[in-house]
Amino acid sequence: SYLEYSQVADLDDKLRNALTEMARLRDVLDDHQQRLQELESERTRIHEEQRRIRENLSRVPRDSDLYARYLEKLNIQEDMIESIAVETEVTRDAVNAADLALADFIRELDI
Repeated sequence: SYLEYSQVADLDDKLRNALTEMARLRDVLDDHQQRLQELESERTRIHEEQRRIRENLSRVPRDSDLYARYLEKLNIQEDMIESIAVETEVTRDAVNAADLALADFIRELDI
């Protein structure tokens, strides 16, 4: 990794600083990418749970308390999906910005 290279004893300070900054920028990018994967996993989990709830809804009487509970759970999950969608968009923007920041840093390196 960039950080490992930056710790080599015989590097000049300018190169060491550049590698350290590249490692920092890469860590930021990796963090955003990991969060994006977590959000996608959560969205998938909720969709699977909704499928199970919809199957259960077809098996219980519409006027039962259980039917009402299932509907309430679906409503809560829909709110969660909307929240995840917003955070996913923000996180995708952050991934793009972090990727661009790293690419710009590398492109502008003068060592």
